[in-house]
Amino acid sequence: MQLPLPAPCPGLYIFTVHSPISVNQEAQMARTLEQERAALEEEARKLEERRQRLEEREREQAIQAVEKTGLLKLETKRLTQLLARIKSLGFAEVEKRLSA
Repeated sequence: MQLPLPAPCPGLYIFTVHSPISVNQEAQMARTLEQERAALEEEARKLEERRQRLEEREREQAIQAVEKTGLLKLETKRLTQLLARIKSLGFAEVEKRLSA
């Protein structure tokens, strides 16, 4: 059963009042935002640590590859001269000359 609507009265206006966010809700939102920011910073820190570990593994792998070629068995002076020459020529030029 549906009740009839009251007759409109002149001068009577109905306003919908939205209650403002309570202090507790505001504090909870702030904590949630702070927690989200802290979580993002933690993820960024972990990602940076993973990148560093990967770079260390890549460097170690490169050193092992050089070791396998026997270059590390050269005298320090001779190895330094060889690497300086490679550096001055550039990798592309060294590869070009070695493949010719």
